[in-house]
Amino acid sequence: MAIERFNKIRNHRIFSGFVWPQDLLGFKEKNLFYGWNGTGKSTLSNLFRSIEKQMPISEGQVEFVINGNKVDGANIASAQGLPQVRVFNRDFIVGNVFTTHGAVAPIFFLGEENIEKQQQVEKLKGDIDLAEKEGCEKGAEKRRLEKVLDDFKKERAKSVKDLLSSSGGNNPYNKYDKRSYQEKCDELLKFSDAQQIAKALDEPDLDAQKKKKESAPLPKIDILKFNFPLPNIARRLLESFLAFRQPSKSGELRQQLDLIDFDVTKKTRILRFLHTHSHAGQISDPEHGPSILIETKQVLSDLLGLIQKDDCRHFDQMKELVVK
Repeated sequence: MAIERFNKIRNHRIFSGFVWPQDLLGFKEKNLFYGWNGTGKSTLSNLFRSIEKQMPISEGQVEFVINGNKVDGANIASAQGLPQVRVFNRDFIVGNVFTTHGAVAPIFFLGEENIEKQQQVEKLKGDIDLAEKEGCEKGAEKRRLEKVLDDFKKERAKSVKDLLSSSGGNNPYNKYDKRSYQEKCDELLKFSDAQQIAKALDEPDLDAQKKKKESAPLPKIDILKFNFPLPNIARRLLESFLAFRQPSKSGELRQQLDLIDFDVTKKTRILRFLHTHSHAGQISDPEHGPSILIETKQVLSDLLGLIQKDDCRHFDQMKELVVK
C-alpha cells in the first residue's frame, strides 16, 4: 500500500486551491520536498502525520490517492487499508522528545509514555524543592518562636526573682532562673483549671507585693527578745492540741504525751523546756537567763513535728491558716 499523491488541497493552511497536475508524476520510493520557508513543506509533513495518527483533517478539503483510491482527509479516522507511515517533524519532537530545559540536551527521552513519566518526575522534583523550601521556612519560624519563648521565660524568671529574692540567707529565689520558672509552669499544668486560677496572683496583689519589696526595710528584731513569749505560746498550743486528742487525760501534760507515738527524747525535751520556761505566762525566775532561750527554735520544731506525726490533717490546716 502506498500514498500515490495529494489529489487536492483546498483552504488548508497555505494551500488555497491545489490540484495535483496531470503532468506531475506520483510519489515514488524516495521523494524530495524543497522550497522557501513558508511555502508549505511543514504543512505537507503534517498531512502525512494525519495518516500516521489517523486523525481527521477538519480544516479545508484534503484528498489523498492511496492505492488508486481517493481518501477524504475528513474521514481518515475510519478509512481502511492505510499504509504504515512514520513522520519525524516538529510536531513529532513536541510529542515525543522531552528535555528538562526546553531544548535537545545530551540526555533526552523518546516516546509518549516516557515523556509522561519524565514529566511526572520533573513535577515531583519541583514538589520536593518546594517542600524543602517550606521546610527551611518553617524551621526558621520554629527557631524564632523558640527564642521568643526563651526570652519570655527569662523575663518572667527575672521578674519573680526581683520580687521574691532577698539579701543573704537560704532564700531559694536568690538563684531563681528560667529553668526554675519552667519547672513551676510544669507543676501548674498538673493542676485543674480551678486550682490554677486559685494560685494566680492578680495585678493589685502583685503591685502590693512589689511596693512591699521596694519599701524601706523594717528594723531588725532581736531574736532573743522575740523568743521570750514563745514558751508560753508553745504551752498553750500543746495543751490545746492534747486536750483535743487526749480528752480523758486533761490537765496532765506528761500523761497526755505518753499516749502520743513520738520520739521519746524529743518529748522529754519539750516537757523540760515548757516546765522550765513557761510559768504563769511570764519568765521571772532569775536562774534562767535569756541565753537559755536559744533552744526555743529547736523545741518549737519538735513540737510541730509531734503534731504533724500524730495528726497530719490538723497540722496541714494549721499551716494553711499561718500561710493565709
